[in-house]
Amino acid sequence: MAKASISEDFKALFEHSQFFGDGLNNSINLMARHIQQKVNLYNRDEISNEYNTANNEILLGYHYYLSTNSAISFNNSYRYSVFSPNIASNFRYDGYNRDLFTQIAYETNSTNRPFLPTKGLSAKVAFGMEYLRKFQATYSGTQQISDSILTYKPQDPLFRADFVLDYYKPFSSTTTIITNVQCGRLFADKNFYLDNYLIGGNQKLYRNQYTFAGYQEGQIIATSFVSGLIGVQQKVIGELYVLGKANIGLYNFLTSSGFTNDIKSQLISGFNASVAYNLSVLPIEFGVNYTPDINMLSSSVRIGFIF
Repeated sequence: MAKASISEDFKALFEHSQFFGDGLNNSINLMARHIQQKVNLYNRDEISNEYNTANNEILLGYHYYLSTNSAISFNNSYRYSVFSPNIASNFRYDGYNRDLFTQIAYETNSTNRPFLPTKGLSAKVAFGMEYLRKFQATYSGTQQISDSILTYKPQDPLFRADFVLDYYKPFSSTTTIITNVQCGRLFADKNFYLDNYLIGGNQKLYRNQYTFAGYQEGQIIATSFVSGLIGVQQKVIGELYVLGKANIGLYNFLTSSGFTNDIKSQLISGFNASVAYNLSVLPIEFGVNYTPDINMLSSSVRIGFIF
C-alpha cells in the first residue's frame, strides 16, 4: 500500500503487512515514510527561525491481534532527518539527526473510518526507547563566532511513555461529539531540543508529536504533557462537514524532582474551526486556529490521506 498527502508540506508512505499463523492473528509489518516540512521555531507568537527538513523512517514491526480491533505490537525503526535553515535570527544549524527506536504498544481501534469517523474509539498505550542517537551540524553564528561542527552522541538511551485516546459518539444522525485525551512523559532525557515532545498541529506527523488545536507543530516544546479536547463534527450535506474543537493542556508539569510549582504558566488552550470533505481517495480539510494564550490566529490545510 502506498499513500501520499499534500498540505503545507509533502508526505509519502509505503506500507506492507504480511499475515500468518492460525486465524491469521499475527502480522509482520514493513513501513517506509518520508516527510518534507518547513519547521518553525517560535518566540511566543513570532517565528524566530524556519528550517527546511526531510524526515525519513524505516520500520519493521510485529503485531499479535487479540481481536479484530485490538493488538499488541513490537516495533523497531530507524530515523534519519536532515535540516537546513531557511530563516535564522542569530544562529544557523545545518546537519542531520539519527536514532534507533524500539517500542512495545497496545492498540485498539473500532472507528468506522480513518477520516472524519462518526463513531468508535481509538486508543494506544506505548512505551519506547531511543538509542544510538547522533546529532551533527555545522553551526554558524554571528561574525564574531566562526563556523564550527557540533556533534552530540548521548550514551544513555531515552525512554518515552505515551497514551492517546480518541472517542467519537454520535449525538444524532448528522452530529458527532469528539473527545480526545493525550499524555506523555520522557525519562532520562537531557533536555535536548530534538528529544522533546513537539506540541501543536492538527495532524500527527512525528512519533514525538502531540496534536493541539490552536498551535502550530512544535510551537511548544515539552518533556511531559497532558491534554483534553472536546469537539463537534456536523454533517452539512453529503460528505461535507464542519468541525469545531477546543483544547486545554498542561506541559512540563513533571520534572526530575516531581511536580512543578508553576502550574499556571504551563497551562495552554486553543481552538480550531474547519471545513472538511471526505472524498474516498482524497480527503480535504481547511481550518482556522486561534491561540488565546498569545492571541494568535493561523490557518491550516490538508489534502490527502491521514497517516
